[in-house]
Amino acid sequence: MPIRFSRRQWVVLLGTTPLLAQTAVQSPVPPATPEQRAEKAKSDVRQASGKLAAIELPMNIEPAFRFRA
Repeated sequence: MPIRFSRRQWVVLLGTTPLLAQTAVQSPVPPATPEQRAEKAKSDVRQASGKLAAIELPMNIEPAFRFRA
């Protein structure tokens, strides 16, 4: 019998605090120009989305929305 987890249980189990702590420590020197800040923000988003994409979730997780006809 497969174990079923809800979205809330997955959030508690996985948590995002370690990911946020890792991204905050990586950049001690802020970029100087607005273009560099924008590029840094884009690269941070790419890194965070890559880390989140690496986490595999089973298909039995309940959807985020409830669609009604």
